[in-house]
Amino acid sequence: MSVPVVLLVHDDADFRGLYRFALERAGFRVDDTWDADDAIMLAHKGPYAIVVTDLYVDGVGTVPIVPRLRELRATLPILVVSGWVGDTDREAAAAWGATDFIPLPAEPGRLVDRVTELVGAPAPAQNPLPYTAEPDVDRSQWDRAAPP
Repeated sequence: MSVPVVLLVHDDADFRGLYRFALERAGFRVDDTWDADDAIMLAHKGPYAIVVTDLYVDGVGTVPIVPRLRELRATLPILVVSGWVGDTDREAAAAWGATDFIPLPAEPGRLVDRVTELVGAPAPAQNPLPYTAEPDVDRSQWDRAAPP
């Protein structure tokens, strides 16, 4: 069984590091970048099972990356993990072709569970992260204004 490879794209180094650690610990192989242009180049060349990305990623200006990824590979699962959590942001992500959307902050176990649901489980991990379902939480404090 080959190990699924995840392309992780996020301009926040803390989230990128945390999610990379969780995915690798769960048995996935992970390539990561903070830059939209690098992400497009990697997605074009790499055998990725899924892309986990922020909705807007730095590059030449801050750009929505999902439509650019969708143009490259029509069937590639794209999981958006973003602090842009307004209804218009979720609708935009869906319209651009995102497979699913998880609002930040997202528990690493929840991210691993969703990636596993979308691409299948890698070989059993030696030290899986514990995960408990999150209670209903008012996430309005994390809402941001819609981008210009």
